Amino acid sequence: MWLKAYKASAIRCSIAAVAFVCLLVSRPAVAADVFTVSTTGGYARLLFALTPAGQVSAQASGEVLTISFDRKVDIAPSAIAQALPGYIASARVDADGKTFRFALIQTVRIHSSASSGKAAVDLSPASYVGTPPNLPAPPPPAPKTVDVSKLEPIKVAQALIRISPVSCSIGDTTFLMPYFQVRES
Repeated sequence: MWLKAYKASAIRCSIAAVAFVCLLVSRPAVAADVFTVSTTGGYARLLFALTPAGQVSAQASGEVLTISFDRKVDIAPSAIAQALPGYIASARVDADGKTFRFALIQTVRIHSSASSGKAAVDLSPASYVGTPPNLPAPPPPAPKTVDVSKLEPIKVAQALIRISPVSCSIGDTTFLMPYFQVRES
């Protein structure tokens, strides 16, 4: 009797283990928060790509750099410090998990910019003249195209208006323009 109960229990545990492994394998990959560092151009740029998107703010007070996020991020402040040895001596995270504080090796000016879901924090040393460039603006959305030959006729005050496409060339450029035909009904 106990052998049957043991076998049934083992089968249930095996099924549960297989279901758990299938659940883990079938979960979609979660994109992590990432940062990159660039020190070309005479200043240091921290570029954050947060998933899901988030807000980043930075300020320097004396020899302390504070970078704040609107949520906890999956980035270690020590990794940022290691990536910028000429700027940062040490790092720590506040108890809320949303604010990083860095002991600076040199006095810096802060410049921040954001675009297309990314945020940049630029650290300019005293020797840097000017302001680092903002992140480039996102490209404009693609223009919406309409096939005028598929538009329905419009009836206006006892008249029937039909729109037809007409091509017009100027030099090497060809334009497709609407042509309105009006018929009285």
